[in-house]
Formats: sequence, structure tokens, C-alpha cells
Amino acid sequence: MKLTITSIALTSFMAAGAARANVSFPVNADIPQGNPVGLSSQGTVSGLAGGGIISHLTLSLDISGGYNGDLYAFLEAPSGATTLLFNQPGVTDSNPFGFGGSGLKVTFADAGASTLQNAPETDGFLFSGTYQPVTPFSTFKGQNGNGQWTLFVADLADGGGQPVLNQWSLDISTAPVPEPGRAYALGVLVLAGVAWGSARRPVASH
Repeated sequence: MKLTITSIALTSFMAAGAARANVSFPVNADIPQGNPVGLSSQGTVSGLAGGGIISHLTLSLDISGGYNGDLYAFLEAPSGATTLLFNQPGVTDSNPFGFGGSGLKVTFADAGASTLQNAPETDGFLFSGTYQPVTPFSTFKGQNGNGQWTLFVADLADGGGQPVLNQWSLDISTAPVPEPGRAYALGVLVLAGVAWGSARRPVASH
């Protein structure tokens, strides 16, 4: 599925392409139970300003049903770089089943307090909040955000109910790019100021 950005809010009048955009990708598809092949959802982003160079990124995820401790997910950028979002939250040697929440309505951000791996859940209830991805999103910093993004989600164990990927969204901020014309004009003004100051400097008498 594809979604084209048609409008972007500029965040700085001093730079060309400083922008932030949020794009959503509706899916509404079952995540196959007990199948590592999982579900891949593609979403295309285009029109990001500033050459599309990523400075900051967050991802929001909406999954209903299922057993959260069975789930695994990663995000792949247009460049092919990937970040692991979570891998069977709560699974440890002492707890092979993981956390028993049912459904996720979470935002992933590097500024989150912790990952989903060790954030306790209430069995049978939807889990929400803001959490870190296992692999930081700073991996994507400096890359071009325009192109096809892929979210992969898998249910790695049978039982626990049917999980459904409802939708996901990306919030991307791009780095401001100085306008060459303005940079040149600013340089001319600075040089002119230096020259003017030199011309007004009094000559010392001997």
C-alpha cells in the first residue's frame, strides 16, 4: 500500500526543507499465528523536504488481540537498514511464555523510558504507552526517508488468540538544509560589514 505526502509543515523559515510529517498506513490484516513468515506491510513516503534527510523518527503501532509475548517486529527503511522494535516481550529463562497482554497501542521513540522487553503488562488487556525500540531509531539518522518503508510483524507461537495489525504510522522530521542563495547573501553581508568597519577604523598618528 502507498501513501503520498501532499503537504508538509515547514518548521524553520531560515532553512529550506526543514519539515515534519506524519503518515499513516491502514492494514487491518491478521498476523498468522505460530508462523515466523509473519506479515509484511509496505508504506511509501514521498515529498519529504530537505532532501528527505532524517533527523528524528517515531513509529506508532496498533495491534489488537493475540498474546503479546508471542510477537516479534522490526522496521525496515528505504535504504534497507532495519531496527528491531521488540522480540517476544517478557520472554526469559524463567518465563518462556512472556508477557500476557492482548494487543498493543504503542509509540516507539528513542526517548522512551524502556523497551517493551521488560515493561510488565496486565494479562489479557491492551498495552499502551511510549517505549524505546530494541535497536535505536538513530540508526536511520542521516538517511533519506523518501521511499518504501516496511513493517514486519510475526506471531511466533500458536495459541493466545488471533492478533490483527490494524495500522501503523511514521512521524519523520527532516534536517534543515541551508539555502545556497541565502548563505551566499549572508556571506556577502558579513564581508561588507568587515570592509565597512575597516574603512571607519581611525588611523593611528605617529
